[in-house]
Amino acid sequence: MFMKIVSTQGRVRFFSKLFGALFAIGCASADPARSDSPSPAATEHANPNVAFETEGKALSRVVGYFPTYRLYKRSSIDSGALTHLNIAFAAPMTGLADAPIDFDSDVFDQLQELTRAAHEKNVKVLGAIGGEKYGHLVTSALSSDADAVVTSTLAFMQRYGFDGIDIDIEGDDIEPNTYEKFVTGLAERLPTGKLLTAAVDSTDEGKYRALDRVAFLNVMSYNQYACDDHHCPHSTYDRAAQDLNHWSSTYGSSNVVLGVPFYGICLGDGCPTVIHRGASQATYDELLTFWKEGNQGPIPDEFQNPDQKYYVSLNGPETIQNKVRLAKDYGGIMVWELGQDVSGADSLFSVIKKNR
Repeated sequence: MFMKIVSTQGRVRFFSKLFGALFAIGCASADPARSDSPSPAATEHANPNVAFETEGKALSRVVGYFPTYRLYKRSSIDSGALTHLNIAFAAPMTGLADAPIDFDSDVFDQLQELTRAAHEKNVKVLGAIGGEKYGHLVTSALSSDADAVVTSTLAFMQRYGFDGIDIDIEGDDIEPNTYEKFVTGLAERLPTGKLLTAAVDSTDEGKYRALDRVAFLNVMSYNQYACDDHHCPHSTYDRAAQDLNHWSSTYGSSNVVLGVPFYGICLGDGCPTVIHRGASQATYDELLTFWKEGNQGPIPDEFQNPDQKYYVSLNGPETIQNKVRLAKDYGGIMVWELGQDVSGADSLFSVIKKNR
């Protein structure tokens, strides 16, 4: 089907009821610690194998999330271009404080292979706790016995040979008091040299506690819309700049990492057909495949069908390139998530790599 490119000022008519179909995808967000944090997590070291130099500036970090349900794509990870690899998501799967922290399937052997490969490239590998799907289980267990959950989390980190923990409790799953106990408990008990990071969302800022105890924040600058009456671009450059400025005002520019989406959002009656699945979100891989069925050249940030029954918004290569340049003035860039990308010339991660 032929797709029509629309500009960011274009008008796309769709029904307001469609906004209810949107849901969050994504990675945990994190808040960084101030540079004077007493936490041993602040002993992070840069990857000596990666020289992030472009136009006189350098990316401090390149963080990639990789969920265990994408492990079949683990050989495609360009770990040599990463500084941190966050494996998502683990939790006490029963929601009880005495339950071990673990992933929802037996992936131990696969993760040992992946971790060894990353360590060979001097990439730090962290276990990400919670996420949109399992954050409520973490909060439930913390509410019962926070000390027991901290102990279980440390055992989980040691069992998998991870270099640290990323806390990703989101939205309604954040309970400020238990969140603070989790962060402070881990910060006080992490072995020297191990990292503690957090994923954060600007819309829930008031719920987070003790973020000055973590090494850096992964700012989830996505699932946000710059809407007027007919137009709703997703995860814009302007919003990214706003989020980084906001978090850095408290935690310092070097401690905030810009999160970028490797997925897009679709609005409209035709979306399930367009993206070949029954949801309002689609991976960059899926959207690019669909785009190339009737078009040449790079996928744009926005497109619609001729009848304007649906509207798609994503971060295409140009926006990712511009966000890389923005992130050089802060603590780096983060991807949710690596498995949503494609290989070859159209890869979004290759844009990060070329412009780092």
